[in-house]
Amino acid sequence: MRIELKSLAYFFVANDFEVYINEKNEETIYVSQLVCTECLSPWYMELQECLLCGMVHPYIKKCPSCGKIVSTTNTRSKCNECDEEFIYPCLNDKCPSNQEGNIRSATLYTNSYSRKKGVFARNSVFSTSMNFCLNCGNESNRYITREVFLETIDDEIDTNLQKSQLTKYNQEAINRGDSLLIIKDDTGEYSANRGHELSDEETLELNEFKEKIDIEKFYD
Repeated sequence: MRIELKSLAYFFVANDFEVYINEKNEETIYVSQLVCTECLSPWYMELQECLLCGMVHPYIKKCPSCGKIVSTTNTRSKCNECDEEFIYPCLNDKCPSNQEGNIRSATLYTNSYSRKKGVFARNSVFSTSMNFCLNCGNESNRYITREVFLETIDDEIDTNLQKSQLTKYNQEAINRGDSLLIIKDDTGEYSANRGHELSDEETLELNEFKEKIDIEKFYD
């Protein structure tokens, strides 16, 4: 894989995309992301939410005695003020897990399978993977996958590019509906183009060149 293409793969990984090598052609990569079907915002399956009220995991732990709150990155298992063992609660005051009764008691129950307490404790049955879009609240998601082509041009170019300046493979593939063509010129700027935007003419009308890749073009 070319160094430029490998750098491009790292760029997408850093922006929460899944990247796959194209085994049939080392000159392209496949980029995929799980998104909301309504607003196309990223859908983070690694996020947890409370099964009882839908609140997103706050990544905190709380002392049940004095109420002290610390990040889950804190390695202490007990509060340094009252020596009580931390719990991993939902922070929604109206959540059933925070109301007196059987549900609250169940979320704080521990056994040999799970020694940590609270809705977001490890192995808790009261948390689940994300079920709602964080942006619009929609309940459904889908994957968007693009085959990404990178073309490096050794000149500074405007938004007009001759199709003949592309490699043969890119010339044949750019107009596919799932393609994303990224042009890099010798100034280090990028033009991101969806295949369906480009005409079949010999002169391609490219999107504006920018210092960073226009990630929004992935979703068009």
